Amino acid sequence: MKKAFLLLLAVLTLVSCHKKHDEPEPVVESEMTVLMYLPWSKSSSSDNIYSYFLKNISGMKTAIEYRRGLGSKKVMVLIAANENRAYLIDLKYQKGACVNDTLKTYTNLSGASYSSVAGITSFFNDVKQEAPAKSYALVIGSHASGWIPAGQEVYAKQTTFMARGTHNNEDDFEWETRWFGNPGMETYQTDISTLATAVKNSFGKTDYILFDDCYMSNIEVAYELKEVTDYLIASTSEVMLAGMPYATIGSSLLDKNYNGIVEGFYDFYKDYVDDNGNLRNYGTIGVTKISEVDETVRIMKQINSQFSFEDDLDDIQILDGYSPTIFFDLGDYVKHLCKDETLYRTFETQMSRLVPYKRCTEMFFSQPSPREKRFIPINTFSGITISDPTESWCAVNHKTKTGWWEATH
Repeated sequence: MKKAFLLLLAVLTLVSCHKKHDEPEPVVESEMTVLMYLPWSKSSSSDNIYSYFLKNISGMKTAIEYRRGLGSKKVMVLIAANENRAYLIDLKYQKGACVNDTLKTYTNLSGASYSSVAGITSFFNDVKQEAPAKSYALVIGSHASGWIPAGQEVYAKQTTFMARGTHNNEDDFEWETRWFGNPGMETYQTDISTLATAVKNSFGKTDYILFDDCYMSNIEVAYELKEVTDYLIASTSEVMLAGMPYATIGSSLLDKNYNGIVEGFYDFYKDYVDDNGNLRNYGTIGVTKISEVDETVRIMKQINSQFSFEDDLDDIQILDGYSPTIFFDLGDYVKHLCKDETLYRTFETQMSRLVPYKRCTEMFFSQPSPREKRFIPINTFSGITISDPTESWCAVNHKTKTGWWEATH
């Protein structure tokens, strides 16, 4: 009997060991998962945004190494190498170094993979499965043109503005800047409403969405995202091709230190010199607290019900180089619009709550501007733009269809 018992125990032990060996390790829920979402955005052979995406990932890895690990947090990367192939990567900290652990390779992708609700939701659900967390945050690197809908080309001075080129000569027309989607192909462009629905379907809500793209610190964008994130972090204007300085701000992103993000961005760009030794010290950034959007809507609706814009548009601080302007400084616009001093003070107080953190250099750079007007002074800066007063044919027929316009007029 004793031998039979020992034999049974040995068999059970072998079965148990075999089972433990075969079963995958349980996925542990982290405190927060940050996803760097870098969809296919390249528009031509001269567009080298992909190489800068790789530098952005390297910068985040540097930040992780500097803080000696991720603790209870995770950083995932979903990057498209070309139109058809993408990778889901876990950035792991091992023995003092941050390394790539490729979890999934996507093949046979199409434009819908990056621009449809179903496609983006599928990507985000994979992240949830591989890196479940109590909360999520999104970092999106791409080209973008604010709230302007997919398929609408943006023109300036009768010239189509194709964001970023590879020219580095001061006399060339294009500088290297980045702005959500592919600028040349509608197939790879994503509407903000599509992104919002995908986030809602997958993560539910995010702690923040950082757009490493041009023109995304915009009240129309903030309104569209008001159900799916707590904070919007973005630039009001164009962003140099280098993008966000992740080596500098990566730790602040992981800690949700929004003031640290803004100050790190400014410290980087106030003296920024590109890889070719050219001074490119131009940058703007704002952090919008999305919970304050509804109150801003209420005040703006009151202002719009009493006043119509009658001043000269040239008097408002512009934050793009399009002609006509599409993105105006929100605070400066309302200062010219609202003639009731008490009501304006109410709005001004609300602005400090809506955009608690912001920074800008003395000037911003504008690719589409005439050569002699590409460096535009910033005399007033609220950290967020508005397109209500635009007369641009690219936007004027679309602006009245935005959620923001419908809620405030």
